[in-house]
Amino acid sequence: MLTTYPFVGLVTLSRGIRMRGFMRIVRFLWKDFEPCFKLLNPDRNEEILLPVLNHGINFKLGEKYCVGYFKNGSLRPCPRRAKIERGSQCELCKKLDEYLPCVKCDGSYCLLPSRRAVCKEEVYHVYLATFGNILKVGISRDKRLKQRLVEQGCDFGAKIATIKDGRIARRVEQKIRGILDIKDRVRGAEKTANFLSSPETGMKLIRDAVAKLKTTLISKYLVPPQFYDLRSYYNIVDVKPKFVELSPGARVRGCVVSAKGNLLVVKSESDYLGVNAKELVGYEVET
Repeated sequence: MLTTYPFVGLVTLSRGIRMRGFMRIVRFLWKDFEPCFKLLNPDRNEEILLPVLNHGINFKLGEKYCVGYFKNGSLRPCPRRAKIERGSQCELCKKLDEYLPCVKCDGSYCLLPSRRAVCKEEVYHVYLATFGNILKVGISRDKRLKQRLVEQGCDFGAKIATIKDGRIARRVEQKIRGILDIKDRVRGAEKTANFLSSPETGMKLIRDAVAKLKTTLISKYLVPPQFYDLRSYYNIVDVKPKFVELSPGARVRGCVVSAKGNLLVVKSESDYLGVNAKELVGYEVET
């Protein structure tokens, strides 16, 4: 049973949601370009979708539990209900998860043969994205590109290639990474350090990269770049947040004034705190 509360502001929240007791954070996601936590009430087996941008949160962190594994597109519960210290999955669920092998793929060989036939028929986009002065390359399934860019919290993105077959798309991605000497993953702390960005810097990074790729063998895959400016989705505040590490017993309390990918900027009584929302996943919280 999924109870979804509408994205209509603090009045609806204060009247419609008075959560008390213990819940478990099982997912952080951008639903319809709105950042949300999915909370589970273990006693009732009921899930609540809680929007966070411009809302107050007050979580006291308890123990952390494995959230389960993905199979056939849905999240399955952990067979062992295992307690964990970091991440969001136990070792068993990592092995059972059908999503993780595709995340680790670099195109050299297929890590999930059972899905290879589907992968060969899927259309992927190769993109470049910027986080301040950091440039990264990545791939996204067709029709999820803009959503993917927002989920990562990049300032600017550009679709530069469209390729059928995920394995080939991964190969092209890794060749671009090598040619440009750039990242294919950006850590939360790096995103925090580059929270405030210059539009001129981001656009120049992408344009210069595309110009260089046009002089290489990769040029045969390139399409005219399609640019995305994602900054309007994040409600950026003109401050540099202080990145905080999370652990059992900590309390996350304040108003979420910005949400940029996984990074939440929480205005507390005395400071602006940077919280990696993905690190909250798995925690049992007292609300």
